[in-house]
Formats: sequence, structure tokens, C-alpha cells
Amino acid sequence: MSEIATMPADDVPDLQPIVQRKLGRCLLRLQQYERQLKAIVAHGELSGPVDRLPIIREQKITCAQNKTMGTLMRMLTENLLTPPSPNEESPTEADAGGQIWFSYRYLLEMPAERYEATKVALKELVELRNELVHHFLERFDLWSETGCQAGDGFLEERYETINRHYLNLQGWAKGMDEARAKMASAIQSQAFGDLIDGILVDGSGN
Repeated sequence: MSEIATMPADDVPDLQPIVQRKLGRCLLRLQQYERQLKAIVAHGELSGPVDRLPIIREQKITCAQNKTMGTLMRMLTENLLTPPSPNEESPTEADAGGQIWFSYRYLLEMPAERYEATKVALKELVELRNELVHHFLERFDLWSETGCQAGDGFLEERYETINRHYLNLQGWAKGMDEARAKMASAIQSQAFGDLIDGILVDGSGN
């Protein structure tokens, strides 16, 4: 029966538990970021016949849950951080088979230069996540004092980066929630109901 070699307790640097906690703090923040990202991607767009919207929404939520962080980032930058293509066609009554069709899409518009910088920053965040999850122990020897010191400094800096991204994402999510609340209020208004019934806002018929 083989034995697993273990390091003597006396050889464990005093800094190692601190580095472990800081690594855990980074990973927890990344998980919070990823959960928020999935929610934004899942709820950033909804389109379909009115009677099927709840089903379509649940399908989008399930789909987002199964995506990797890298895929979610691409969906975010390609679908929510850029305006729709000028050639993009909206659903028509024919597409919906004569049903009432509802569609909304949340877009965060930004100057082209900022958009490109945002894409680069988000790509770097995905790479940082992968490094922390898969390669941290390869890079830092936590059984040596110097390795722990280097790892400690690295994690302090990277947590600030992760937290900044998380707070920025929360800001986008807040903007989306506010837009959805305004849309919900408009849908519940009498004017919207009249439009659905085929009556114009000024009270005249079609």
C-alpha cells in the first residue's frame, strides 16, 4: 500500500494560510461576477410570441447557466455592448404566424475606442480567472517563504482588478434593471393596452 508524502508541519510557511484565504477571496469574487454575468446575458434580450415568452425566458436562463465564462464574455460584447447591425431585421407578424410578437433588447452603447478597450479588459479577466483556477500553484511555490510572498502580492493586486470588474458589471446590471422596470411600467399602462387593442395613443382608430 503506497503512502502519500506530506510536508512536515514545521516546513509550512506562516504566510501560506493567508495566501490560501486570499486565493479563495479572488475565486469567490469571480464566481459572483460569473453569476451576475449569466443573469445579464440571460435577460439582456427577449423575443417571441407573447404566449411563449415565459418558456423562451426559461430556455435562455438555462442556456446561460451552461456557458463558460469566456463564451459569456463574447455574448456580452457581441450582443449587449454594441448596437444592432443596420441590416438586422425585426420580427414581423408573418414571422410570428399572426400572433402578437414581443421583443426587447438591452444595449449599452459606448464609443468605439472604449468598446475595444472594454473587450481587451474582459478578455484579460477571463485569462486571469483561468490562471487562478488552473495555474496558480504552478506559478507560486506555497511551500517556500519567497513563493508565498510573491503569491500574496499577486493576489492583492488581482483582487483589486477582479473587484473593479465586478462593480462595473453591477453598474451595467443596475442600468438593465432600471430599463426593464420602465418597460414593465409602460406595458402596464392604459396607452400600451390601447395600442395592443388597435387604438392609437391619441384615441383614434387604425
